Amino acid sequence: MKKSLMLIAALAAANLILLACRSESGSAEAASGTPTAAADTVTCVYGSPGATTCSIDPGVHTPEGISPGCSVSCGEGYYACCGMTCTCRPEK
Repeated sequence: MKKSLMLIAALAAANLILLACRSESGSAEAASGTPTAAADTVTCVYGSPGATTCSIDPGVHTPEGISPGCSVSCGEGYYACCGMTCTCRPEK
């Protein structure tokens, strides 16, 4: 019984983390096409300079961990970068 409760608690915590990642990864940034503060810390698994949109499926292994899945569309002057999160980065 004690092991079952610990397993349930661990699964609930993992679900909360995934939910937080998903809500962070495409919200205002996708709508406005502006980068987030952590944009430069994400390795682009999909997307690159010149890409205006990208997406990544849940469960894809990235250098930062396993992606919860996300997508992004970026405005003019930004490119799409999808990995652990989906972000818009300034074109250089």
